[in-house]
Amino acid sequence: MNEGQIERLEAKTPEQRFLRVLKQDFHQPPRVAQAVLEEAQACLLGQVQAMRPGQVRVILAQRRAGHGRAGD
Repeated sequence: MNEGQIERLEAKTPEQRFLRVLKQDFHQPPRVAQAVLEEAQACLLGQVQAMRPGQVRVILAQRRAGHGRAGD
């Protein structure tokens, strides 16, 4: 795979699309667009830096957790 193909594939990621929308549609400078992306990822996904590529975040109930809603 050559460098041009890699650049085109990277341009298709959701992050790159989000950056492109911020830059083109909202006329944000690249550094501001990147900061907005990072903040959105932190708010929506948690701390993205804590996960490596290929990892999946799983949220589980405690083994002792009761069934149904609390207080029922």
